Amino acid sequence: MGYMGFGMNKWVYKQRPRKFFSKERKPVADTLTKQEHSNIYTNDHPQLTGRLNEKKSAEELKEARFEQKVRKIYRIIIYAAVLVCAIFIFVNYQKNKESKQAARQARFEMIKEREKREKAKFHQITYEYGMNHIKKQDYKRAVKEFGNLINAMPNDPKVQKAYAKALYLQCLNDSIQCHKAALYYERIFNENKLDLDRKRLAEIYIHLAMFEKADSVLSIKW
Repeated sequence: MGYMGFGMNKWVYKQRPRKFFSKERKPVADTLTKQEHSNIYTNDHPQLTGRLNEKKSAEELKEARFEQKVRKIYRIIIYAAVLVCAIFIFVNYQKNKESKQAARQARFEMIKEREKREKAKFHQITYEYGMNHIKKQDYKRAVKEFGNLINAMPNDPKVQKAYAKALYLQCLNDSIQCHKAALYYERIFNENKLDLDRKRLAEIYIHLAMFEKADSVLSIKW
């Protein structure tokens, strides 16, 4: 700033006229207050105020807003990254949970199938033991083997037939459990209506000296 010899600052005579009914215009240069004018060269540093300070404040405000926007963008990026990680972890957790459940179910099915095979193998071995006892004419043990098997497989026709045969042979040869054999043959004869069952039932009645029942069984026609 300088003087032109008229006792005025340069910005004074360079101002444009104010429009009608407009607000009071602000200085366009580095205007100083009276107090600042008196202390203009304190500590050998000029005290610049007014319009220059206003420009500096606007730039600082603009920079602060920019930093705020940057921080906001950073927060959004961080939140998005955290959300993506959470979704990824949740999806992996669900996949691992489903895979574990599938593996557990497969293991359960495998154990169940193995138990089924072992049980079937055990039943087959028991059946073979019973048939061997019949061949050896050890009918008491045969009835015991087939009795255990009939408790495990009550609806198996093969086991029912073998158990009935063991009771029948035990009754005729050892005279043991004849009444039980008669009751069992009556039941399977009424269910199956087989001629072999009728003949064996009649033989059991004859062995028990129940001839009338034997005749009634042999006289049945179908």
